Amino acid sequence: MRLLYNLGVHLYGLLIRLASLKNTKAQKWLKGRKNWQLKVAQVGHEHPQSLWVHAASLGEIEQGLPIIQEWKKQHPSQKIVVSFFSPSGYENFQYQDQVDEVLYLPLDTPQNAFKFVKLLKPKIALFIKYEIWVNYFEALANSQIPMVLAPAVFRPSQIYFSSWSGSFFIRSLQQIKAILVQDISSLEVLKKKGLSNTEICGDTRFDRVLQLTHSPFDTSRLEEFINQQFCLVAGSSWPKEEAMLEELLKSPGNLKVIIAPHLVDQDNIERLSQNFDSFGVSLYTDEHWHKQNKVLIINTMGDLNKIYRVGSMALVGGGFGESVHSTVEPLCYGLPVCFGPNHKRFIEPSEMLKRKIGFEIKSSNDLKTLIASLQDKSKLQEIREKIDGYVSEKSGATQIILDKLKTFYP
Repeated sequence: MRLLYNLGVHLYGLLIRLASLKNTKAQKWLKGRKNWQLKVAQVGHEHPQSLWVHAASLGEIEQGLPIIQEWKKQHPSQKIVVSFFSPSGYENFQYQDQVDEVLYLPLDTPQNAFKFVKLLKPKIALFIKYEIWVNYFEALANSQIPMVLAPAVFRPSQIYFSSWSGSFFIRSLQQIKAILVQDISSLEVLKKKGLSNTEICGDTRFDRVLQLTHSPFDTSRLEEFINQQFCLVAGSSWPKEEAMLEELLKSPGNLKVIIAPHLVDQDNIERLSQNFDSFGVSLYTDEHWHKQNKVLIINTMGDLNKIYRVGSMALVGGGFGESVHSTVEPLCYGLPVCFGPNHKRFIEPSEMLKRKIGFEIKSSNDLKTLIASLQDKSKLQEIREKIDGYVSEKSGATQIILDKLKTFYP
């Protein structure tokens, strides 16, 4: 199985090289790894005994960021090195000032893994979510460098537990000193496979978003636009959700809609402006928002996680496509959340449905019915109290992970 794994890794590298003839992302992937040994050797020389944090891409490092920030706060003299597998993570990482170095992770071949670990000389390695690299784990274990995997998520259907490859990956998981998982389901999957090096920690995304909820943000213009009406915030919307909103707004009632589309390019913003023109549209970057308008379109990136704080409820997009986007941000602001039927990729939607703080919708009629019920202030308050309890349960993962790291980093 190891031979097959290594062949697969080499084949992946070959495919990247072929793709780089036309694909810009593949070109960046290769360019970023050019002369990687010299860079890693320099980093290892300047920052030996570092905390090495590895993430696949930008979404995963967002889960690692609260850990990085708190570690730096509690251990200001200790160095932190972050590595990425994807160019989207490496190029868009916005927190270089909070770490000491940012690197690309070379392909997981036995030779690369051995050289990388030997040159970097970390004190401890933290892998985010489900970054499992067999040869890197082997190299770290042989060098007696402890590894922590957190906050991890596992499902029985993953390749790590299949009948033909499970035993191979289980051996790698056994080399990890501590696997901290987000939920009880993940814990049960690992326990059934005989792994005792695991415990529940929760999800650092909640800690990250809770930080944002307390960040300064002037909501006066938004509140003036909403004018004390019920406000639906559509986050990361796609055409299916936007069509539902058009139908919704045709019905009379005191309702304001804020749309933060998944795509904010000029063509998509113009399309949305035309589609909602009959209801009155303002753009977020407009100097004046007309209070009589029903719709505000967010035509910027990075503001949605603050705008949720003025909403009455949220509609999170993607659930009619490949998968719903993250529901954590609106939840941390106490908003009931609705989404389409494709939501199995994340843990939270199923948990939210069970607790009746999240709602699956399949049509514009479902959305109308839900909004009508949430305009009952006593019911809305009841749901918000349930949301507060849920968020409280899910938060605190950062400190649990930090405490575990400290046991291996005296």
